[in-house]
Amino acid sequence: MKRIKLSHQPSEWSAALAQARQQLLSGGLVIYPTETVYGLAALASSEVAIDKLIKFKARPVGKGISLLVAGQTMAGQLTDLASNAGASTLNLMNRYWPGPVTLVVQPWPSAKIDSRLLAETGSLGLRQSSHPLAQALIEQVGEPITATSANKAGQRQPRSIELALAPLSESQLELIDLVLDWDELPPNPPSTVIDTTSLSPQVLRRGQIELGDQSTSTETTETIESVERLDDWVASWLNRYQGWLGEQPTILALDGPMGAGKTTLANSLGRLLEADSVVNSPTYTLVKEYRLARWPKLPKLVHLDCFRLKRAEDWLTLNLFDYVQSDSLVVCEWPELVEAAWTDPTWLIIKISLSGQGDQPRQLVVTDNLAELTRYRLKQDSQ
Repeated sequence: MKRIKLSHQPSEWSAALAQARQQLLSGGLVIYPTETVYGLAALASSEVAIDKLIKFKARPVGKGISLLVAGQTMAGQLTDLASNAGASTLNLMNRYWPGPVTLVVQPWPSAKIDSRLLAETGSLGLRQSSHPLAQALIEQVGEPITATSANKAGQRQPRSIELALAPLSESQLELIDLVLDWDELPPNPPSTVIDTTSLSPQVLRRGQIELGDQSTSTETTETIESVERLDDWVASWLNRYQGWLGEQPTILALDGPMGAGKTTLANSLGRLLEADSVVNSPTYTLVKEYRLARWPKLPKLVHLDCFRLKRAEDWLTLNLFDYVQSDSLVVCEWPELVEAAWTDPTWLIIKISLSGQGDQPRQLVVTDNLAELTRYRLKQDSQ
């Protein structure tokens, strides 16, 4: 068993990813980090790899083992996304992937996966991780891998390599070919599991993301243990909305009491998007602009602090709508008095409501208008 200590810089992952790909394509087992716990990867189409995985997990056939996919294209090779049930699945993918949500689907009979990965009902769990290393790994391999946790049933969730390896027997350790060590992972809940095999999706396991009625709800609620964990949460949030940012005018509204962490969240966002200077509060200047280097399609962050504004009309009289452009992310603190002016149907509006202060845990409620925006676009395309 080889163990590679990973830098958190993607530019330094190429050698480790190449070794992981070689091991997986050869039928090996690889431990890797996700946004919840350390996972155990085996190539889903390899009988040899699944033999080793089932022996490691000591898990009876019929329990089902979820798969990690790179996105909707790879998922569409495993299940029908064009059917009525598939349309519901696709809607959930658009809303919650990448992220800690596992969708249970009915696979194609011709899907190139080992049948022992299926549940007794013949269903299959699919997930797209928001962890950057997990994303890079699945893209490098190019086909589905297992997303099961790197432990036996009943053991502690492996949030560090030490926790993963300590309870293993000598025979289990011999089954592992490579370990990708990311350091200790944050203590996040497991993924939410949703059964989408019928027209009415059902939550089978509540997890990191809480879901409401999927026919109307656009809200997710997550909790982090302290404001110091915001960096990890913002990284996951960025991955979730990456496909949308820079594609249309976007406003990120940050709501919550003084001291909840609004400016800290904006600062984390600027750092992760590689802003040209530290993002801090623009209370006295109202607006600050930053150049971003992470994604060419999103070169600008505009930070607004509307604390001193008194009414929605101020948004118009101060021409603040001029900042809302497709190549910019507008981050607005204290939005409650001006958001009534955000009526343009082409804008993506995401709202994060924070609660908790000081050393208290933070609850983050995320809402967006993706469903409405998608319906508007479809209507425009059909005209």
